[in-house]
Amino acid sequence: MDTIRIYMGEGPIDAYFISSILDYFNGINYDEIKHHHKFMIIDDNKKLLNNKRGINTIHDYLTKEYIYYKIKNTYKLLVYGDNGKDTIIDNVLPTFFKIIGNTPEPINMKILSILDEDGVSSEIVLNKIHEKLNARGLNIEEEFNIQSHNGYILIQIKEDIRHSVEIFVFQIPDSLEKQLVRKSIDKFNISKNEANKLLSKDPHDSLKIIRERKNLEVEEFVKKVISENWFEGEEWYKDLINFIQTV
Repeated sequence: MDTIRIYMGEGPIDAYFISSILDYFNGINYDEIKHHHKFMIIDDNKKLLNNKRGINTIHDYLTKEYIYYKIKNTYKLLVYGDNGKDTIIDNVLPTFFKIIGNTPEPINMKILSILDEDGVSSEIVLNKIHEKLNARGLNIEEEFNIQSHNGYILIQIKEDIRHSVEIFVFQIPDSLEKQLVRKSIDKFNISKNEANKLLSKDPHDSLKIIRERKNLEVEEFVKKVISENWFEGEEWYKDLINFIQTV
């Protein structure tokens, strides 16, 4: 049975970060056509695709035959960014109940959720996801098997278990934005006084300040981070690469 892998981050920076890792470690030249090996959807409440929220676009693309086979045969995977951890857990992941069983053929969907730790363990996050999935409707238990395993959640349609979704979680210590701000201070030789100001702000705001000073768009900045191996040697980054490549 075929598998479509869906890499899911909390926002646009996360999606570009995942996408750039996939590009870099697959040996793809950045001068080639962007994202030729994957299909990228970003929904940050500003950029909407086809006048729909991103997750509804994923629903359409995976359930409509003409584009489903293009994604499966050409792109092999999706990279998706939304608007925060709560949105992913409360709204995005439960949407897959509407997708599973409605694809043109039985398929396994692997969802690799890459989230900010924010002081909460992966076990607690997986338990919260399980609770949210079970709370989606009275008929959920009648139609689906939902099982928690060591490190992931498996959803199957009872009538045909070839239709399945596996949900995995990886958490970045603190948050991706905080990691990027700290590393930017080091790599760009930012003064101690200015560094303290940046560290005292919301990391999203600090990243924007840093990027604008360096004249870098989000995607350019993230590609620089990955191609220059800013996080080389850091355990969480090695674990993330392993997670992306092997799960």
